[in-house]
Amino acid sequence: IVVNQNHTSIYEISNSVGLPIQTVKADLQKMISLGYFTNAYIHEGTGEFVISHPETQGQTQGQQIMAKTCNRCGANNMVVVGTPGICEYCKSPL
Repeated sequence: IVVNQNHTSIYEISNSVGLPIQTVKADLQKMISLGYFTNAYIHEGTGEFVISHPETQGQTQGQQIMAKTCNRCGANNMVVVGTPGICEYCKSPL
């Protein structure tokens, strides 16, 4: 939901999965702690789940970012469309 549908609102995520907001926040925090999301945090003030992608912050306008699922470990990775990528979790080519 976060990566593929680009939902960042804890409220929207909660509605999408049918779980209470507190459960969603706890689950997201656990996923951050376990390393499922790198450079991510929950912004308490706005109720948003924020993922910062330092490798894509310098991209030029017009480049598209998409989620690509790793065939080896199943993790979702953010890649620039048209460029090769490497899974940030298991280091396999995408």
